[in-house]
Amino acid sequence: MNRELHMRIVSGEARGIGPSIARAALFAASGFYFLGYQAKRTAFDAGLLHQVRVDARVISIGNIVAGGTGKTPAVIHFARRFTNDGKKVAVLSRGYGRITPIDEPLAVSDFTKTRLSPRESGDEPYLIAEKLPGIPVVVCGNRVKGAHFTIERFQPDIILLDDGFQHRALARDEDIVTIDCSNPFGFGHLLPRGLLREPLSALARATCFLVTHADERDCTHAVAILRTVNPTARILKSAHRPVWLVRLNDGTKHVCDMLAGKKVLAFSGIGNPASFEQTLRRIGANIVRAIVFKDHHWYDAADMDRINEEAKRSGAEFMVTTAKDAVRLPAETRMSENLLGLEIEIELLEGNRECEQ
Repeated sequence: MNRELHMRIVSGEARGIGPSIARAALFAASGFYFLGYQAKRTAFDAGLLHQVRVDARVISIGNIVAGGTGKTPAVIHFARRFTNDGKKVAVLSRGYGRITPIDEPLAVSDFTKTRLSPRESGDEPYLIAEKLPGIPVVVCGNRVKGAHFTIERFQPDIILLDDGFQHRALARDEDIVTIDCSNPFGFGHLLPRGLLREPLSALARATCFLVTHADERDCTHAVAILRTVNPTARILKSAHRPVWLVRLNDGTKHVCDMLAGKKVLAFSGIGNPASFEQTLRRIGANIVRAIVFKDHHWYDAADMDRINEEAKRSGAEFMVTTAKDAVRLPAETRMSENLLGLEIEIELLEGNRECEQ
């Protein structure tokens, strides 16, 4: 089942006998998912599985809904904030989709430069490393092993654990959970019937919630649910702000207003492509064609030929993708001056320091 069809079914948008049967089958599958989750939770709660505490402050930035909720820009935001506060920071990520051994710790970057390619590190760790020069980024599927490696190699005051909410083997001092205001609770069901990675009750573990895209819609109801599940956690609200358009052939940066009134082909392979497209519309782009690939898709020459052909057919003046997608494009296909990458950053709207003490 492709992503678009799955989303139409789990959201209830798809109607009729077929989608109803599919929802029933997915609901049954969610029951098995819950059994696996419950077994792991019970093992931790009973002490059969142990958390390991390391000699650094560990702050996890994760989510409870599968797909894009703003974790990557949140990691970048908090890494910069802690660094500006005089802390020595390192980022530890699983490195999803990389070609290197998943449980071997590797330094994507150190204090001087990025050492690995996107394929070796994974797209998100590579992007984080490029955005955070001077801040080490490490990848390892085994978070405990990765944390020990990070401390031995870089001696950080703080380890930011990227996408760490479900990885409980490494003890943490803070659990920041990103909640996308556009779909805060994953249609109310566990995977695969919905998008929840854990039941909502798991949010009781969080110490802070970062509600993303809070400027785009009313998130009062979502915040009320968060306060019911976890009355003590701090709550921040944030907006995704477009900051630059980057020409991918030469790396030059341009103001986002250059797309105002322009015909654009948007393409992406991320967890929340609708949010990317909405951001383009907010800066004035006229999207004449949108192409969506699967999350973490690695592009090849055939993909780029298709994108170029669709751009010509639709009369698009620019082809625009996300910064995360841009690192997954083959270098030899970035020659067009009309191929752009959109860079965004998180801006906190309320409680500017509350999760950062």
